[in-house]
Amino acid sequence: MSSKNKTVRVTIAGKRNAGKSTLLNALAGKNRAITEDLPGLTRDILEVEIKDPPMHYILCDTPGLDIEYPDSLETEILERAKIHLEFSDLIIVVMESPSPSDFDAHFMNLLRKSKIHTPVIYTVNKIDGPDVAGERLLPFYEEGFTDLIPVSAKNKWNLDVLKKKMSETVPEIVKTTISRSGKKEISTVISDTQDSCIKIAIVGKPNAGKSSLFNKLIRKELSIVSDLPGTTRDTVDSIFHYNKNPIRIIDTAGLRKEAKVIKSRNNAEYFSMKRTERAIQDADVVIHLIDAQQGITDLDKKISSKIREEGRPSIIAVNKWDLMEKETDSVKNYTDRMKFQFPQIKHIPVIFISAQSGQRLNKLLDHCMDLKERSEFRITTSRLNEIVEKWNRSLHGVTARNSKIFYATQSSISPPEFVLFVRNKEKIATNITGFFENKIYADFNLTGVPVKIFIREK
Repeated sequence: MSSKNKTVRVTIAGKRNAGKSTLLNALAGKNRAITEDLPGLTRDILEVEIKDPPMHYILCDTPGLDIEYPDSLETEILERAKIHLEFSDLIIVVMESPSPSDFDAHFMNLLRKSKIHTPVIYTVNKIDGPDVAGERLLPFYEEGFTDLIPVSAKNKWNLDVLKKKMSETVPEIVKTTISRSGKKEISTVISDTQDSCIKIAIVGKPNAGKSSLFNKLIRKELSIVSDLPGTTRDTVDSIFHYNKNPIRIIDTAGLRKEAKVIKSRNNAEYFSMKRTERAIQDADVVIHLIDAQQGITDLDKKISSKIREEGRPSIIAVNKWDLMEKETDSVKNYTDRMKFQFPQIKHIPVIFISAQSGQRLNKLLDHCMDLKERSEFRITTSRLNEIVEKWNRSLHGVTARNSKIFYATQSSISPPEFVLFVRNKEKIATNITGFFENKIYADFNLTGVPVKIFIREK
């Protein structure tokens, strides 16, 4: 059972396609898990922090446990899910109308006879309202189920009853505080809110080592690690602390070439791609993981362009560096070769790591914290124009006459955006814009932070 200060952990379990992920989304109030009529979409254990005052808890979605003849990967998935149940404070079993399956009865008996003493709430999903609830529950009562809660995760019907049952079963799920008068009051402010966290997304192509890095950072096995590319389908996130700073780390599905992802509502990889793109958009910092043995590929170039398109600060982490043969200046030569192959990453920092051994992971996190801080860079207009005048003086001849900046201002942060007012806007060549961009990166120390420059006519 959860201690008073620990956040309660609630785990949703049951067979495939019963609506577990839909229920997680309904309780979370947003689409965090992939939900489609395809059995087995969920492979990882997905954790979401739920702030629904006065309730505060971690809600976990698990893969369907009714795989009769699992292969080696599925066996690992099932074992990890079962271990996760043991460390939960409450289990919500999701069954689906119109009748219980053989697995539902087997799972109920398994929970009753096992050494797991975690309280269990049984729900029957896909029941659309009170008019049909009594009739739809009868087959479940006949199989020995009791104290059932009918719900419709899709239509969010009867969730209030489920929440009430959750708080009655595990009272610690309701956060309270003591007022100055000594009376208990419901707290609507949660100190460890996810909004105070720096959000870091790990992206890259399949099998670059994203899940290994994720697990190493949070020091537990949430993401499935396998040599099979495409193992992670959903985005998986968890909070850990580094130097007393809360960090929300997000493991994403490997991005593939869009031509290989059929844009169909019946294709799981399409939904994985969309979740990954959303994770990039929401992140404060993106770690672009590259396999050292393969180098920067065409797909990596597209991923890097996507990160820049979304305006997210990023760092390139070259993984599996411990497996490479080293020579004098190996790091410098490898970095120079990458930036020669793809000049667009010239302003992105590169670090060489091993997710397996943990080599340089502290340095990686230090870089991420620094990137978040520098993405919020702000300079006063007066100071910016003092510096701009120096930039103007470094231009000469016709270029200076055609490209002079009369005035500049910073219009936004995260990422920093600058507006330059010039004469003869149409005569400003691309290389001149690049010149001012390089000056901004160098003079303001914004390596790794995407900078946007807008040219306006004076």
